[in-house]
Amino acid sequence: MDDRVTSLRQLLFRWFDLKDPVDEATPVGKENPESEGDVEVVDVPEELPKHPQNRNGTQDLSQVVVLERERKRALEMVDLVSKEMSSDAYLLDRSPEMMAIDIQFVAILLRTGLRENWISQAEFFESTHKIWTAMFFTSSLDPCSGWLEYRYKQAEDSEAFIQKLISSKVSASLAAWAFAIPEAQTPEHIRFMLAQILSVARLPWLWESSSLEEISYDLKELLFASSNIDSNSFWQECGERWVTIMRRGVALRKLENALSGKTPVMLKDLISENNIRVGDVLWQGTSGYCIAKSDANRALKENVQVLFLQHSSGSDKISAPFAIPLKALLAEPYLSITDSATQVLSEMLLNIAAVV
Repeated sequence: MDDRVTSLRQLLFRWFDLKDPVDEATPVGKENPESEGDVEVVDVPEELPKHPQNRNGTQDLSQVVVLERERKRALEMVDLVSKEMSSDAYLLDRSPEMMAIDIQFVAILLRTGLRENWISQAEFFESTHKIWTAMFFTSSLDPCSGWLEYRYKQAEDSEAFIQKLISSKVSASLAAWAFAIPEAQTPEHIRFMLAQILSVARLPWLWESSSLEEISYDLKELLFASSNIDSNSFWQECGERWVTIMRRGVALRKLENALSGKTPVMLKDLISENNIRVGDVLWQGTSGYCIAKSDANRALKENVQVLFLQHSSGSDKISAPFAIPLKALLAEPYLSITDSATQVLSEMLLNIAAVV
């Protein structure tokens, strides 16, 4: 098979190690009548847009309408998948082994759609943000935990849950999926970044499912098949993104372990730093993480305007003395955070503050 796979169907069969039963002359993506009416994310490969061209290889302008119609169909499919995979019903009831397949499928679908210009970068991010926030950041049953963490904690056999979900291909798919999102640019990007880091911090087995060699092999295969590699630095940049995600996740895990059992009430008088600045990430215990939208002094009885990232609060403000900046926690020796973790998280917080 050609290294640059342009057919989503062919890429899916290749990735899942299946033989393609569809003859080249047979239309792709015909619905399976037995599954009509059932919403299944990955069961039937869908026919997606092709690029109509003249014989000389240039785009036929008379077929622009066709391209737009096919792009619309691709967007409808992406919208369907993102709504389904971020819904409470799906995330609560989908079996872990099927979720593993779905994660791989959607990573391929979205990356290929982005490469082929079936979807824009903004559309890619909107779909990714919706799915990752629900999976890893917040859920209706536990606002401070994503659905996968909730399911894992509630499973009768947590080890069996893990084994049904993980594989080197799932780890590679998550990484490739995340790599297509640029550095934080908006509060929504910050939520995605924190969801990504929390998935590493709280669900390390999802990212460390196999040896680094196995994950690297699958990751390179997926990236090669779903990317426009137009730079000699492409692979170096991917490696740097992987290292950044892992380091941030491990550092946040250490911080959250140090905060286990503690509350803002317990910590508010132990923190020596009183100044809160716009863009500061605040830890609020059972209310999760939020971002300061106004300057404040914790020594004064005033309110801080905040953007809640996880907890759906009826208010957009908290009392300044109870606002706990992450940067202040990192500076307090009693939490026993390692120097390396402190440095990694401090750099991340500076990047976040620059966005807000």
